[in-house]
Amino acid sequence: MRFTNPYILRRISSLRNVSLGATLVLIAASAGVLIALTDLARGATIDVGTHFLLANTPGQDISIPVTGVDIVAGIDLFAQVGDGGPELVNAALPAGTDGPEISSVNMTSGTIFDVSSAVQTDLDRSGVVQMFFSTVALNPPPGPSTVSASGLVAQITLDTTGFTTGNFDLLLSSVLPGLSGGPFETTLLGTGGAAVSTTVNNGSLIVLSTSDADFNVDTKVDGADFLIWQRGFGVGTTFAQGDADGNGNVDAYDLPIWNFLNGSNTGSLATAFTAIPEPVSCSILFVALVPWLGGFQRIRSNLGMTQ
Repeated sequence: MRFTNPYILRRISSLRNVSLGATLVLIAASAGVLIALTDLARGATIDVGTHFLLANTPGQDISIPVTGVDIVAGIDLFAQVGDGGPELVNAALPAGTDGPEISSVNMTSGTIFDVSSAVQTDLDRSGVVQMFFSTVALNPPPGPSTVSASGLVAQITLDTTGFTTGNFDLLLSSVLPGLSGGPFETTLLGTGGAAVSTTVNNGSLIVLSTSDADFNVDTKVDGADFLIWQRGFGVGTTFAQGDADGNGNVDAYDLPIWNFLNGSNTGSLATAFTAIPEPVSCSILFVALVPWLGGFQRIRSNLGMTQ
């Protein structure tokens, strides 16, 4: 059966937490017809992972991989740092906590969607800097109509200006659970905009000061600090003995922190910063869910993604 809006039908079912397995049958009450959507893909997994970030530093890139044996034709990406940030009050939601900014998301250069047919469209987030919403669709010719769901799916650029420390969730699923219709899920797409079964394992961001691994406090992180960690491994309990994460033990969890900061000069980062002003209003973005879904719908319609 032909239908003109497979994307909206898929989104309606996802908002109701209906599984899109091998076959999904929906009753479209407005049209009074029975529609069967068949998802031929077998699923893929996006592991967000844990990422270290330097304190008070813009332009830091992290890579998000996807694994699977499926072919895909696009993605709807919803990303959120922490709980969404203080701007949520403009959506009549409880104010969140300040966190690093998502500066941009690249899904078409150096990723599985790095093909001539890929079109990425970012939706206006109206200054909600801890969130990002984007869609990629393959629109041949030229270029292929599908790609393999294995490799780098997105590169997210983050800005920690104003933050000297902190741990923050990085969510690509369960985004905005407090908003009507939420939570929203990053979902890979098959041909025609049908959802591919997508498992998302959310991750986290850890903001580090370069001094966090300068165990000998000589203003640089280098091999001397590694030797301190090595001598303290399994027996040390203090920062001076190599405890970078502050858990009271010098252990294997401290080594990745040293490795990330190795070569850093503790005097290279600014010790003062200017707070980033909040936007005047984010109400345009948060008028229910209609602007987002409408945006995705118009994008796909313009790209001819109908069946």
